[in-house]
Amino acid sequence: AQFNAYRAALEEKKWGDALAAIQKAASLDSQRFAPFPMQRYQPKQLLGAGGFGAAFLCHDRFFNAEVVVKTLHDTAMERNMTEVFREAQVLRQLNHSTIIGVRDCNYADLAQMARPFIVMDYFPGGSLENFIQERGTISPEDLMVVARQVADGMKAAHQQNILHRDLKPDNILLHKEGSNWQV
Repeated sequence: AQFNAYRAALEEKKWGDALAAIQKAASLDSQRFAPFPMQRYQPKQLLGAGGFGAAFLCHDRFFNAEVVVKTLHDTAMERNMTEVFREAQVLRQLNHSTIIGVRDCNYADLAQMARPFIVMDYFPGGSLENFIQERGTISPEDLMVVARQVADGMKAAHQQNILHRDLKPDNILLHKEGSNWQV
């Protein structure tokens, strides 16, 4: 019931309710319901969810660092997990200031190869989409700074034969401190 409540809350974008429900489900039967090793990655917040999976802000107890754990929905399993994990392995090798690093990928249930997850570095910023919705358009000068960083990141990925395939304002994370942009 708690797992069903989690899925329903995800659909309704009630992140706090979803987090509470999955934590309860995992506490009742972690072998069946934990979306990732919750004893290592302590969930603090559900950042969002979409058709492919959900993203949790977690505290990595081993490295004492904030990370994002992306869980993949069962409905997303149509995509070959070997391909997803291969992309994660290649991304792990990329080292560029505008590309969020991959730390790990695995299955919460390794024996059944069920409930795949990917652990990534945490970037303390919001999406370009949200930034524009909240603050309006950005100046042409700022747009050039942001666009250049996005282009630099895409160039680094393309040099490794990685295509983003879903580049859009909602998938561009940024942070502005004073006049400095970090993308």
